[in-house]
Amino acid sequence: MPLWRFITLVVLGTGTAISLATWFFPTLDDFRTENEFWNGLQDIKLQYGINPIHSFDELLENSNNSLLIMIPEIEPTTEELNQLNAYVENGGMLLLANDYGTGNIILQHMDVLAQFSNKPLLDPLINAGDPRLPLATDLLASPLTKGVKSLSLNHATTIEGDGLTKIARSSSFSFLDIDNDTFADDDEPRGPFTILAQTRVGGGELILLADPSLLINAMVESGDNIVFFDNLTRMLGEETLIYIDEMHLSNSTTQKSKQLLFNLRAMLSQPLPITLLITILTISLLYPTWRKKGAPVWTKTP
Repeated sequence: MPLWRFITLVVLGTGTAISLATWFFPTLDDFRTENEFWNGLQDIKLQYGINPIHSFDELLENSNNSLLIMIPEIEPTTEELNQLNAYVENGGMLLLANDYGTGNIILQHMDVLAQFSNKPLLDPLINAGDPRLPLATDLLASPLTKGVKSLSLNHATTIEGDGLTKIARSSSFSFLDIDNDTFADDDEPRGPFTILAQTRVGGGELILLADPSLLINAMVESGDNIVFFDNLTRMLGEETLIYIDEMHLSNSTTQKSKQLLFNLRAMLSQPLPITLLITILTISLLYPTWRKKGAPVWTKTP
């Protein structure tokens, strides 16, 4: 076998093997809807038909009957912030689930007088077996809390601000662990603290949740978390379209590779790109053979 052909086959084989391994390797990233493990959101995606999106362009077409779930770990661009604002003002519902991410930037852009404290919420007494797993049992009567007795949290933070309808709060035993030593120091703020709130933005609704972990596979069945989420999905009616923003989640190297392969597959599903690819591969493989055969040699005779 010619050396060039051997090298070509090795490169193609290695590339194919790596691509297949990456494609089929399970997603482990937090809050990903394709993640079936404890920290993913596959359970609610399958149960409620949630659509992951990687662009806000389609949101504006469905503002009046849709819910967008956003867990902003990566800061949105100015254009994306404008799109989000327009989506909510035109009648959309946004669940902004944030603990230590970039949610405050979104609130500032929407001129909402609230913020996430981005400080750990602990409760040494009213919890699910650990102070870092507080229970929110102080609930306001609301469509969101129908049938809910408690919300089970996991490394949550808190919501501060004015002009909000405060729907769920931690107990008076809770505190903000400013120095991360798990002890309630004298100078650390004491509860109750708001962990779920709601406000109007234009013609739409903004719902603030200080713990996106409430929705993960390992937590969604804890307490009455699933009841809360079911109430949320019904607020706009049974025909509500549910989206989740995955472009502002943190990406591991594996996830970036998966997204690259996904985009490549989408591109190659079009007729023109796949035709060009087949043509290029065919020419690359057959060119040495054509060159070896060569063209007829014409010799000049005197």
